[in-house]
Amino acid sequence: MIDGERESIAAATLAKAFSTDPFIQYLYPDEDVRRGRLPQFFALSWRVAAAIGTCDLTTNGEAAAIWLPPDRWRIPRHIMLRNAFRMARAYGAALPRVLDCLGRMEAVHPKKAHWYLMTLGTDPAHQGRGHAHSLLQPRLEQCDAKSLPAYLESGSANNIPFYSKLGFEVLGEVTIPSGPSFWPMWRSPLKTQR
Repeated sequence: MIDGERESIAAATLAKAFSTDPFIQYLYPDEDVRRGRLPQFFALSWRVAAAIGTCDLTTNGEAAAIWLPPDRWRIPRHIMLRNAFRMARAYGAALPRVLDCLGRMEAVHPKKAHWYLMTLGTDPAHQGRGHAHSLLQPRLEQCDAKSLPAYLESGSANNIPFYSKLGFEVLGEVTIPSGPSFWPMWRSPLKTQR
């Protein structure tokens, strides 16, 4: 599968996975706008992250994950500028809300070196079959082997038990004024057997 095809499949998968996410509904309150913008939103996320991180997709595109490596979780300005037109197209009228949310996320983002799980989603038609777990497990094993923590923000309280089973702990709750909450979560590396 070529990169452009992987990007398209991942964007479609993530758009389906996040269509009812409280955070995404806040960014795109109109359902028709949300349906039209989300594939662009996630294609942009995939493309930007692929330049500096790791993008994983199950064999048949049931689930996708986007990881940013230690000390590179902030998207560099030159990559943002290179994708400015795509950002304007993907975000549309949601741009001020997107930037506000990103700023609030960045304000609580840990400074200690870690792998950042920027996005994880499974097509709802394939949820509950272990696809997300299969994408996460190898990366988490790499974190453990290199004694590196992992970090994410859950935009839905419903996802906290899933991440907790993988060793993530809630660091708190951040509420966007007139908007949803998100839960920063941290996973310390597990000690590996030698």
